[in-house]
Amino acid sequence: MGNQLPGTIGVGAGALNAANDSTVGAPWAGFVTAGSADIDSGLEPMAGRVVTRVERDWNPTPAPNTEPIDVRAADLNELAQALSRLPEAGEGGGGLRSDAVPSGISAEVTITLHGHLVNRAVRWIGYDNASPAAKAHWDSVLAKLKRHEQRHMDIAIEEGDALALLLVGHKIGSHPTLSDKVSAANDAIKRRQVDLDSPGESDHGRKPGHRYGDCNIDPAIK
Repeated sequence: MGNQLPGTIGVGAGALNAANDSTVGAPWAGFVTAGSADIDSGLEPMAGRVVTRVERDWNPTPAPNTEPIDVRAADLNELAQALSRLPEAGEGGGGLRSDAVPSGISAEVTITLHGHLVNRAVRWIGYDNASPAAKAHWDSVLAKLKRHEQRHMDIAIEEGDALALLLVGHKIGSHPTLSDKVSAANDAIKRRQVDLDSPGESDHGRKPGHRYGDCNIDPAIK
């Protein structure tokens, strides 16, 4: 096989940090995640109010950022070289944030979680002029890359769904706080994303034969 196509782009060890309700990102190597808003620290109205419902902005239908990553190349060789200059060749994942606890005196509280989901891949500008063999090869590679990115996004959704269940019954003002629980869920997302991209697993989508791997370009195909 020729040059390898990297798997994903996003953040991990230098993850996004959300302060209050803001989210700021920076590239790293594997997925997208985020910190949590400071949602129930300090004095909350009617401490002891209970979370009885959790809304999720990805439920029932996730709406991730899918804007393609455009790369111009005349053939697979140029495409492989162009991709080698990128940090990664796709972006998948997400990071959890909660809206602030709503003010009020009601004993029952509804919390809204945001997933900040991303599921992006390379779009080859030049594909239409490529040979049938090159197109077929790229179609295969791209399908595997999209499967890899989908798995990154699914991990974020799985942990978000688990967090939503965990938050039901949470008493406002208790410890660990809502913010603590959201942060712990983001930590779990990060651990699982790093594990997926580890050399022992998909190696950022490069590992041959892996369920979320085989994202490798053969630049010799003309």
